[in-house]
Amino acid sequence: MKYLFIIIFSIFLNLAYANELPTEDEIYQQLVPYEKSRGLTIKKKEKASFDFDMINFEFDSSVISINSYEILKRIGNVLNRDDMQTVKFEIIGHTDAKGDANYNQKLSEKRAKSVKNYLIDNYEIKSSRLNDIGKGESQLLPNIDSLDSKNRRVQINTILN
Repeated sequence: MKYLFIIIFSIFLNLAYANELPTEDEIYQQLVPYEKSRGLTIKKKEKASFDFDMINFEFDSSVISINSYEILKRIGNVLNRDDMQTVKFEIIGHTDAKGDANYNQKLSEKRAKSVKNYLIDNYEIKSSRLNDIGKGESQLLPNIDSLDSKNRRVQINTILN
């Protein structure tokens, strides 16, 4: 009975968390490389990017947490949309400022590669469309403590030609 309660409670938490995540359409609007109006392409964007602080990893690891699968599913679905098939992306890993800067740099590279591999393996996105980059603690979020967990994030940028 105790385990059944834990399972039901976990499912409830995941459903509640999923409602806080950006929708596929919100992700698409941020990553699509051009502006549209009524289905017509208007102009190319100067920047197309999205910070995903909801992609989490096990502590001090590049293993993606299970609670990140829903947002990765939404990202994978967006990258597989017909009009996104030829678009290329940078997957950028960031860390907070805890620990050694060199260690954080390597950890951010591993985390970006984990997200890239997850999208390739689970959504059949061509690896040639995804570049993985680690920034370590070099691009901390402004107006937030350098040790704040919000700095541990993955950013996806559309590569605009």
